[in-house]
Amino acid sequence: MSMTLVALLGVLCLFLLILLKMPISFAMFMVGFFGMLYMTSPIAAYNVISSGIWEQLSGYSLSVIPLFIFMGELLFRSGITEKIFAAAYAWIGHFRGSMATTTILSSAGFAAVSGSNTATAATVGTIALPEMKKFGYNRALSAGSVAAGGTLGLSSHQALC
Repeated sequence: MSMTLVALLGVLCLFLLILLKMPISFAMFMVGFFGMLYMTSPIAAYNVISSGIWEQLSGYSLSVIPLFIFMGELLFRSGITEKIFAAAYAWIGHFRGSMATTTILSSAGFAAVSGSNTATAATVGTIALPEMKKFGYNRALSAGSVAAGGTLGLSSHQALC
C-alpha cells in the first residue's frame, strides 16, 4: 500500500474515532501509533512512543508547576492575598472592573517571574478567584481575567530572553 493511501486511511480513521466520541488526543495517538507500526517496524514505533512519553514527563515545567501552585495556596491560606487585594481595591476600587484589572496586572508580574502560562493561571487563579468572588464579581468575568492573564506567561518570558 502506498504512503498516500495509508495517510488518507489514517485521516479517515481519525475522523471515524472522533465521531465515535473518542477523545481527540487518544484518537490521534492511536492513528499515529498504528500508522508508524505499519509503515516502519514495531521496535521503531515503541521507541518513538517511549521517548515521547519520557520527554513529556521529565520536562522542567512539570517539576515546578506543583511548587508554584503550592506557593499560591500558602499565600492564600496565610491571608496575605486578602490584604493585597484589599489594598488594590483601595487604590483603584473606584474604577469599573478594577479587580479584573488587578488580576491581569498580578498575572503579568507573576508571569514575568515564572515564565509559565500554566503556573501563572493556576497560582493567580488560586489567589484571585476567591477574592473576586468576595467583591461580587461575575464568575465568568473572574475566570476570564485569570485565563487572559495566564496567557502572559510565555510572552513575557520570551521578551526577557
